[in-house]
Amino acid sequence: MTAFTYGPLASSSPSSTTAAAKSTLGSRVGIRILRGGGSGGFFTPCAFAGDDRRSLHLPDGSLLCTVDAAETIDGVRHDRVRAADGELVGTIRRIPPASRLLKHTWRIDQAGRPEIVGRNLFATTDPRRLAAHTADTAISLTFDTLLSGNDGSLGPVRPRVLGWKAAGELVMTTDGRHQPVRVLAPWVDRRLAFVFAMLGDA
Repeated sequence: MTAFTYGPLASSSPSSTTAAAKSTLGSRVGIRILRGGGSGGFFTPCAFAGDDRRSLHLPDGSLLCTVDAAETIDGVRHDRVRAADGELVGTIRRIPPASRLLKHTWRIDQAGRPEIVGRNLFATTDPRRLAAHTADTAISLTFDTLLSGNDGSLGPVRPRVLGWKAAGELVMTTDGRHQPVRVLAPWVDRRLAFVFAMLGDA
């Protein structure tokens, strides 16, 4: 799985989805994975969010993962993600900005892997490399860059496109404009990516 979106599930279910699965998903929100490609591609329901938006469940109702109650330590919010058996998968941290002119950044801690740092994509990525990874949104990226602030943020009312890097390599992109999340490194735990999409860049 390399691309997914987070949002309403029922209206995007393909015709091949069974009636029982559609009944289970109902009007819930959750994760849809991109299947196929080009004009024939569609997003298949993969997991739905719990009512409190602190858990994700598979279409058959079984638990995929949970998120502990958010904890703030020295101004940094920690959201700890746990597997269905309670084992810690990783922690998503929201780092407050150093200045009111800037916006918050993110960190993801995944055991055995380098820290993943999430910042505004346009401020941290070579445009040529960016276009290679996100060719489907390259035109809009240029437009958004012109509207960005001093730190590359898109301002208080515009959703951001974040580039997530580990050891200097771009491993994931998340797009607050309802565009697909792109997971570029196979080792990134999808549950952490799913949970970030569920929590949102707030």
